[in-house]
Amino acid sequence: MQQPKAEVKLHRTPSWDVLYERAATQQGCFTREQAREAGFSDQLLHQHLAASNIERLLRGIYRVTRFPESGREQEDLVVVWLWSQSAGVFSHETALRLHGLSDALPSKIHLTLPGAWRGRKLTPPPGVRVYFADFARTDCTFIGAIPVIKPARTINDVAAANGDAATVEVAIRQALQRGLAAPAELLPAVEYLASLRAGAWRVFPEAVADLQGHWQMEVVSGTCRSAPPIDWRTDAEDFARGNHGRLRGAHYSPGSRTMTIEIIWPVPSRDNKPISQELRAQAVAHFGWMS
Repeated sequence: MQQPKAEVKLHRTPSWDVLYERAATQQGCFTREQAREAGFSDQLLHQHLAASNIERLLRGIYRVTRFPESGREQEDLVVVWLWSQSAGVFSHETALRLHGLSDALPSKIHLTLPGAWRGRKLTPPPGVRVYFADFARTDCTFIGAIPVIKPARTINDVAAANGDAATVEVAIRQALQRGLAAPAELLPAVEYLASLRAGAWRVFPEAVADLQGHWQMEVVSGTCRSAPPIDWRTDAEDFARGNHGRLRGAHYSPGSRTMTIEIIWPVPSRDNKPISQELRAQAVAHFGWMS
């Protein structure tokens, strides 16, 4: 994901100042295309390589040798980003680390490329794991010189990739405590944690004991007067959304004509109290259960 920038002005004669100014925003690194924009031909680049003014990091990616060491904290990530033609965004465990939501050092650099790139023949740099997904500019932010997926989507992406449960749980807690994400934004990750425990969501409070009351779950059931229509699960989803939640499960037992609705939703901690009776009363009216 490229930062918004002014229209590129091609220089007819080489301008070291222009090239250095561009490299300074990228931890001292630049691409062959950026060098051409600054007026440097491939032949001139080779001359600067031979003179040790620049050094090659990857094919088509270089670094100014006199760039201060103190400005190279993200150099390895910048190189990967430039390899992606500035189209990639750092994600998953790498983004967790960059946001300070995990102390673990990921064994690989995680980079998400646009979904349209899925069919391309790519050879990522060593130690880089590539994902493909579409993302909007609003999904991303910049940390220093590099683009990073924002905290909420990052946590959900790690969960969707079957990431380490302890890492996901810590990331959720940290994101909530620091105000980096709203509870409702993290529902997919919370549901992932719940699914890892025997009995799934019924032991959910135990699974996410550190969420400090930001979540509430309820199971309500009732006896139907007659068999529900074929699309009753869609109706159950509408019922959950109408109560500002998400349908976790919906079951119907023909033998007993019992319908069970499982709903999970975020609530302010001050309202964190069972509301089964109120919810069941709404369900009785909505589904026509026998009272």
